[in-house]
Amino acid sequence: MNEQMTIDDVLDLNATFEPAVVRATRKLAKSKPWQGDFDDRLAKLQAWLNAVTTAYELDEISLTHTGPTAGDSGASTVVSAKEISLSGRLSVTTVMHLFHKCRQIQTTRRLDHLKAIRWSVSLFAKRFPISFSRCRFEGGMLFNDNRRDD
Repeated sequence: MNEQMTIDDVLDLNATFEPAVVRATRKLAKSKPWQGDFDDRLAKLQAWLNAVTTAYELDEISLTHTGPTAGDSGASTVVSAKEISLSGRLSVTTVMHLFHKCRQIQTTRRLDHLKAIRWSVSLFAKRFPISFSRCRFEGGMLFNDNRRDD
């Protein structure tokens, strides 16, 4: 399914988000999540995760990183409803996508991968429009080939 999916299948520029999610994402954008050393950037993503978790009144979700810090983040995963494990370079869209999966598990106990993709891609496109314009969509994921690897 993902291999045939196009950006038109998932992008919704009319999507609306909770005001607290918009504020948290605006704050993340202003923090320049791609600047700083690895630990600084991971902390910025955790701060966003904490804010949106609070906005949706969810249980706390921890963010860890295992494995290499280079390459794409495709091996990142939801370990449980309360834990995200990142692998590869740090990715705002991956954290957004995996957060939405944690939210689904905590609220409905069901996963809808397409909904998680739509939510994360649409939020990223609306709040990071310049970065979004530099991305390509492939296999259900956004890629920016110009991002740095650590």
